[in-house]
Formats: sequence, C-alpha cells, structure tokens
Amino acid sequence: MEILSLALGHEASELFKCILKCTSSSEKLNSIAVDGILLKEAVKSRLKVTSSEVSSTANKAVVDVVVGQYQMKIDALTRHNSLLSDVRKERIRQKELLKASIGRQERVKYKIDKQGLLKDKPQKLENKTMPVESRVNVTNSVMPNSVHKAVVDENYLDSIDKVAQPKSPISDTERARQKKLLEECIERQALFKKKVEEQRLLKNKQQSLKNIQQSLEYKKIAEEQKQERIEHKKHHIDFPDFNTFDVKKKSKLAKLLNQLRQKVISEDELKWLKEVGFANEAIEKKNNLHIAQIYLTNWLDKKKPWDLVNASAAYRKLDMPNRIKPILAESYPFKFTNNNDNLKSALLTTYGGVCRDLDSNKQSLKLGHEAHQVTPLNFRPCTLLGAVYISTGEFGIGHGWYEKARERGFSQSAYDNDIRSIYLRANQEMKKRLKQNLIQTGHKYNWL
Repeated sequence: MEILSLALGHEASELFKCILKCTSSSEKLNSIAVDGILLKEAVKSRLKVTSSEVSSTANKAVVDVVVGQYQMKIDALTRHNSLLSDVRKERIRQKELLKASIGRQERVKYKIDKQGLLKDKPQKLENKTMPVESRVNVTNSVMPNSVHKAVVDENYLDSIDKVAQPKSPISDTERARQKKLLEECIERQALFKKKVEEQRLLKNKQQSLKNIQQSLEYKKIAEEQKQERIEHKKHHIDFPDFNTFDVKKKSKLAKLLNQLRQKVISEDELKWLKEVGFANEAIEKKNNLHIAQIYLTNWLDKKKPWDLVNASAAYRKLDMPNRIKPILAESYPFKFTNNNDNLKSALLTTYGGVCRDLDSNKQSLKLGHEAHQVTPLNFRPCTLLGAVYISTGEFGIGHGWYEKARERGFSQSAYDNDIRSIYLRANQEMKKRLKQNLIQTGHKYNWL
C-alpha cells in the first residue's frame, strides 16, 4: 500500500502517512474520513485546472505493476486451491483401493483359517468311504440311543460327509495375484506422495524466486520515484499553510500565494483563485487577517474612525473578537465621532457584537440600546438586540426587535440566516426551547 500511495502522488502519500500514524482502528477510520476530504479537494482542484484527476507526480506504470502483483497472487491462490482439490480426490481414491485390497486379504485369511479348522475335525468326518458300520459306531458316540435308529441312514451320513468335506484351499496363483495388487497399490500411493512433495518444493522455490524478483522491482521503483520526487521538487513548491501543494514555481498561483504570506491580495486576485479552484478557507482567512491588520494599523496611526469599524468587523469575521475588544473598550464612548450619528451607531453596534461574541450579553444589550437611541431608524442595532434577547431565552422580546429591523429594511433572507446562526450557536437545552418556540410561532425551517 505504501508503494501504491507513492505511485499515486504526493496527496495520496501524505494521506497514507496520516493513517499510518494512527494507533487504533477507530482513529484510522476517522483519519480516512477527515484527511481523505483534503485529498478529494486536491483532486477536484486539479481537475478544474488540468482536466485530469491524476497528479503530475503520479506514475501510472508503477500503479499497474502493483495492482498486477495483487492479481498474480489471486491467480496463484486459485491454482493452489485447484491443486489441493485434485490431491484430495487422489487420496480418497488411493484410500478406497487400499481398503478394498485389505478387505480381500482379510477374506483370504478367513478362508485359510476356516480350512485349518476343518482339517482338525475328528476322523469320523473326514472320509466318506468309511464303512457304514464304522460310521454308525461314530454316530453312537455323539447321539443318544433313543434317536439312533431314526437318523442313522444313508441320507444322514451323506449330509455329514458334505459338511465334513473341506473347501478347496486358495490357490498359490490367486494369493500371488492379490499380493501383487496390494504391492502395486502401496507403490502408487508412495509415488503420489513423492509427486506431491516434489510439486510443493518446486512451488516454494518458484515463490522464493518470485519474492526476490518483486523485492528487486520494488527497490527499483522506489529509487525511480525518489529521483522523480527530487526532479519534481526542482520545479514545484508546496504551500502547506494554505493546504496547497505541487505548485509550479514562477507561476501566477505561486506568486499570489507568496504575496499572500506577506500582505493582502486584491478582490480580483482572490476571485481568480476561486475560478481556478485553489481558494480555500485557509487562504481566505489569511487574506482577511491582512485586511483586519491594515484597518487596525490605519486606526492606530491615523485615527480614522471608520477604519476602527472595519477592523472590528474583520476580526469578528475571523472569529477573533478578543483581538479588537480592548481597543474598542479604550475608545468607548466614542466621543471622537463629532456628532456623526451613523458613525457612532456603527461603533456602538460593532462593539456590542464583539461583546455578544464573547458572551458578555448584558454589556451587549446596553450598547445595542445606545446605538438604537442614536439612530432609531437603522435596522442594525435592532438585529443586535433581537439576536441577544433570543439567545438568552427571551424569545418574545427578541422577535419583536427583529420585527422592528424588518420594518427598517432588514430582508427576510437575512433574518432567516440570523435565526439559523443563533440556533447553531446555542447549547442543547436552548436549542430545544428555541425549536419549540419557532414551531409555535409558525417558523418552518428544514434545518430544525
């Protein structure tokens, strides 16, 4: 699998290394599910740019070799199972032949033993030419006088002669034939065992040679891939901080990403990155961080109030409200606005939003009400107050403020997005309460 991952390119190799680092099966499955998404994104991005899912570092010939080796193992296993089946059938046949031969020998032995017993019978049963009187005397010795006359006749004597007549012994020819048959059976079985052992030794030898050949091929492939990686690195560069790899040096993409590491890029440049499939969360976050730092630097250096508003909005978007709150707290109550109501309302509202992000709901409500008093016809302070009241469980008051916001120009789609955001940020208990409230007030959302 390691050889295959190397043959498929950098992303597959990195995914294999991540999975290999995991200790338990559950961690490995989680790594496949999570880290595999990055591989999928890289493949999609490559498909948009090069119209191919395969990385430029992939080696199709090596992939075919590795897959072919697994197919060879399957074929060898099939042949092995077929050979085992033939061996079993031959063993059963040999066993049946041996059993039949042993049975014949047992019957021959039984006949010989029976003939020996018959030969040992008393002389009175051996010779039919014995005089009648003598046979009668013999009969008297073995039968009572009371029945003597009834049974001593020629028929009875003939029957005794027939019983006493020994069966003909087995001939030497038949005995020799049976012995030869048994010897042939044993010889065939020995030859069969010898053949099976020779096949096993031959197969082991072939497998050893095959393993040596595979080992040499793998070493050769690994060395070739190593050289390819070295050559590839001469003309490509990785940007792991942006989850972007195998970028051609001196390309437009490489120049933009190098620039982004130092400073902000323009909206058009960011749009181009999205069009070619290389824009991602890490890139956008880095660009927004540059924007936030620019606004904050302008505020600190030039004291332009709208730069403070924009800096606050940028840090909130980055989910970094703690970076801007101390500066807003120092500037409150924003006396430098010079009776510019819209500016003061924007500063109060964004400051209230930062407090809400940090769960300072009481202070957030205070700033929201101040902003509403400054600009009573602006919907933004209303949305801040509505969000804080709903998130604290005062649903009726919160919906009332959102209704005021809609009356002042807040769109229905923006309202729906706000409600969903509040729901997703809430804890489990608050989610249950808010869901029940939304259903009761006629709000029908698929995400509920």
